[in-house]
Amino acid sequence: MAGLFTRTDDVDVHAATGDWRSSSLSLLGPVGCFVAGLALSRTDMLGLAPAMLLALIVSLLWLGRRRRLMPGMFWLGMVLGAGNLLYDASLVSVDDAWLLPDRRITATLQEVRHMPYSLRLRLQDVRDAAGHEIRGLVDVFYYGKPLPLLPGQRLTLRVNLHRPHNARNPGAFDYRAWCFDHHIALTGSVHGPVQLVDARANHLARWREHIRQAIMTLPGDSAAVLAALLLADRSMINSDINAAYSATGTAHLLAISGLHMGLVAGLFFWLCRWLLTRREAWIVRCPVRLISLVAGLLAAGCYAALAGWPLPALRAAMMLAAAVLA
Repeated sequence: MAGLFTRTDDVDVHAATGDWRSSSLSLLGPVGCFVAGLALSRTDMLGLAPAMLLALIVSLLWLGRRRRLMPGMFWLGMVLGAGNLLYDASLVSVDDAWLLPDRRITATLQEVRHMPYSLRLRLQDVRDAAGHEIRGLVDVFYYGKPLPLLPGQRLTLRVNLHRPHNARNPGAFDYRAWCFDHHIALTGSVHGPVQLVDARANHLARWREHIRQAIMTLPGDSAAVLAALLLADRSMINSDINAAYSATGTAHLLAISGLHMGLVAGLFFWLCRWLLTRREAWIVRCPVRLISLVAGLLAAGCYAALAGWPLPALRAAMMLAAAVLA
């Protein structure tokens, strides 16, 4: 009897495992078709017309089959990708009048990037004297005495603008595509003084600036490394520091990524867990593990917000959130 029940349990376990595997494999096809349609419309492998023709051919091949979910998911990915592509194109589309030299504009400062010999100002809500507005963003470089500018402030400045273009060197970075993906419609330079129309800035920008000013008081190259690790500001990293990290194979440590996010989340997880297990009443009444997981996730989110949410940190935060939910 024991052997019979054991065999029955084994059969049940194998059946449940087989059902799970079959359901997972049944989802693989539609998800793969959706990703393929999304990639086909969003990447630069083919133009929009050849991509639509290829999608039509794929649909005709699936027409005689019973399963119509595959081409449906493929077309759903195509439609979503093409819609997103058209939306990006509408943000970077500007009139030729913006290319005239020495234009006076008013804009809200979204981001300040400290370069070795300049400031890169990323502007949003850009308007000219006639009230014309740019839907996308504008990157301008300011050469001169460093200014105490903070994101959120409203500025008036004179600029020379042009559309993003690539270098003619073979194999050079595709700067134009990068600007398109980041909704940067125009780039240029600032001429003359920058005037503050509204000096109010958001609180996060003020905290970042206070931390940056405190870091600048540190001696040697430690200020540059600490600014890169805390604020994702690598503008102060010189060639000697880059060469030293590259020689040891640790250059990736200067870019905030999943490693840094995981260390912060793990540190606050164990710290919160240690505090909540100091008293027996807290262990009994509080969900210690859940509170510790949420504390680690919130700490990692605060760290990413302080760094300005670079793409690797955003990706790591999403994976941490998925792990906490799991």
